[in-house]
This record gives sequence, structure tokens and C-alpha cells, in this order.
Amino acid sequence: MMEMFSKAKTILNQVQTTQTKLGNLRKIAKEINRDHALALELWFSGKVAEVDR
Repeated sequence: MMEMFSKAKTILNQVQTTQTKLGNLRKIAKEINRDHALALELWFSGKVAEVDR
């Protein structure tokens, strides 16, 4: 398994809680902007929990 960059680790730590609010996710998304490499790293980490709809 590939070692994650510190930015990806920080983001995963921020969103892996059941108390993560939509406003927090929007702020994180704005900071990430269009960093495709980071998005792929987060996606393939398999650590982002699915959100109930």
C-alpha cells in the first residue's frame, strides 16, 4: 500500500467522524479545489465512509 501524503491524512482525520457537518465538508472541498491527485488518493484509500442519504 502506498504511503499517504500528510494533506490526505489530515483530510481523512477531519471527515472520519460521524459528527462531520456539511459546512465543514464544503470548507475542506474549497481548500482542495481541483487537486485531482489528492482526490484520487482519498478515493482509493477506502477510508472515506459512505454517508447515509
